[in-house]
Amino acid sequence: MIDRLATLERLLRVRQGRTRRGSVLLMVLIFSTVLFLIIFSSIRLTLFNLRMVDRSHSYKQAMAVTEAGFEYAIHEINVGNVSGNNWTDTQTVNNSSGDPFG
Repeated sequence: MIDRLATLERLLRVRQGRTRRGSVLLMVLIFSTVLFLIIFSSIRLTLFNLRMVDRSHSYKQAMAVTEAGFEYAIHEINVGNVSGNNWTDTQTVNNSSGDPFG
């Protein structure tokens, strides 16, 4: 009878140890999943912001070139140089990295 009780106590201790290890594993998996989702969302948000900044930069560059073209046209009109060839020739405008627009 005493042997049976001792064996039963040992089995209960082993089961409790396995249950604790299983619950710790489950908690680590849940924590890892939540951490992964937070990191993934942060990276997506950062990439979205990067695209928005790039678009804004391109828009501002285009507006600056457009404004410069209008200013040049107004200057030519004020000077009276509106004859033929000046308005048919094209000039290339480069961006900050040296690449031509258009």
